[in-house]
Amino acid sequence: MKAVALCPDTVLTRELFAADLCSTPALAEADRPLNDLSLAEMERRHVQRILETTGWHRGRACEILGVSRPRLRRLIRDHGLSPPESVEPNGAPEEKN
Repeated sequence: MKAVALCPDTVLTRELFAADLCSTPALAEADRPLNDLSLAEMERRHVQRILETTGWHRGRACEILGVSRPRLRRLIRDHGLSPPESVEPNGAPEEKN
């Protein structure tokens, strides 16, 4: 939340975050020039990022992406995405007993 307080504008930039947060492999991959990526690869990465951000909650992912559930299912299938083992098929995290 410190980044929000320090932000002089309405857009958060990388400089406002701690260096260790900005050095993850996922962010390094995100820094790759967009002109090196196909539209399909950009779509795959965006859908995957949204699914990971929502904990694979498909309803929330549909809202963020602005697509229907059948369309999200097709995107997941077509891009070969799969949830981590800790996520149940319906998108809810498994409860540990």
